[in-house]
Amino acid sequence: MEVEKQECCPKFHPEKWNEKTFDWDHKKFIKATVPTFFHIPLPPMIGNRITKMMKLAE
Repeated sequence: MEVEKQECCPKFHPEKWNEKTFDWDHKKFIKATVPTFFHIPLPPMIGNRITKMMKLAE
């Protein structure tokens, strides 16, 4: 049985994005920080922050 080769994503063509400007003013964003130790996020804090951010998004 032969497995079909499938691409997970279409090939990116940057030409249609060249010379374009996107205005991100007045867009809603949620931003949070997570404490790190040597640039490694502390695992218990990640879950807490994600939960808080999900509540804010809802």
